[in-house]
Amino acid sequence: MRMQMGPLLLTAVVLTGCASTDGVLDRPNSLGEMHGLTAPSAPVLTLNWPVSVPTYDDGTFVVATAQPDGSATALWETTKPVLNTADEYDAALIARGFLRDSEQIVAAHLVRDYLGPRHRITVITTRSGALTSLAVKVATAQ
Repeated sequence: MRMQMGPLLLTAVVLTGCASTDGVLDRPNSLGEMHGLTAPSAPVLTLNWPVSVPTYDDGTFVVATAQPDGSATALWETTKPVLNTADEYDAALIARGFLRDSEQIVAAHLVRDYLGPRHRITVITTRSGALTSLAVKVATAQ
């Protein structure tokens, strides 16, 4: 399944299983279910998602992807305005030690980049109809 959001293209990959001890997510998803116990049709956060990167708990988790290069992307939706959504997630990242590196408007998308000791994060927030989408891409810092 592919989901098109303007210039942002996400490929849906549903992964289940228990996280290992190598720093990837091992906690309940937004439905309160553990990864190994989720029904295959329910979206779950990819096992590549680092525990140091927050989820967006005020939104509905939609989909996550994992790429061969080790990067991962997750998408949440909310009815909150774009700036409120972006600022809430910004505060969560800064509270975890990430620094905002840049901010720009690309078409109707608010794009913010962050740097942390082990990860680079790009957050794209956009509005479509009554919903705001928050897409978070995590990659290993170089």
